[in-house]
Amino acid sequence: KDLFDKTQNLIVRCDQKISITFALFSGIWTIILNAVCSNNELCFMLKNNKISVCFVRCGIVLSFLALVFFASALFSVLKGNKNNLEFFGCSQKHSLQCFTSRIKQCGNDERKDYMIEQIYVNNKIVYRKHCLFNLALILSLFSLVFIFLSIVF
Repeated sequence: KDLFDKTQNLIVRCDQKISITFALFSGIWTIILNAVCSNNELCFMLKNNKISVCFVRCGIVLSFLALVFFASALFSVLKGNKNNLEFFGCSQKHSLQCFTSRIKQCGNDERKDYMIEQIYVNNKIVYRKHCLFNLALILSLFSLVFIFLSIVF
């Protein structure tokens, strides 16, 4: 039970970290776009410099990909055992009476197997979220570097 709670908490913490970083990255982009669009001289300079235009395009593409990966990390992909009573995708298909009777019929070994399977599925979810988050973070940092390089050149 403790291991199950630990993996559930890891999923929640991953989602919180992703959401905070996603919001921070969106805020930074809002500030950058506002600064560029409100400064006509800077906007004119960026349009007339081919290197800057290339950097801006790379930054925009990378930031779009980063946003896609951030969003993908927040969504869960449910591939659990559909017959596992602990899996909410299975439990919601039954009435309360049917679900209660099936749970009561399970032995301790069967419940442990369900719990172990759910821990395994949760660990896979955490790993997927972690990989997508890291990729999104790297892409977002590179996109910011390209945008700052476009301003410098």
